[in-house]
Amino acid sequence: MQRACLPAMAYPHKREDGIRELGARFPKAGDGLPRLFISSRCINLISELLEYKVDVKERDHAVDALRYALKLQVAAPLHAFRFG
Repeated sequence: MQRACLPAMAYPHKREDGIRELGARFPKAGDGLPRLFISSRCINLISELLEYKVDVKERDHAVDALRYALKLQVAAPLHAFRFG
């Protein structure tokens, strides 16, 4: 089975900018809805978000992954990937 691969690239964004953008997605927008929805099944992410401290770099892997995902620019079309 052949899988699509994307080249690894350095994360070009500043941590502080990513944290600010992530935080800006939680408040409700003009239509009364937040701009980020997290499934209740994402227990590690929820736990980390509840305990998150900007100046402490520990127990933040899920939060970091979410920040990266918000900035991700996919270089290949979704149908190029096999899921499952």
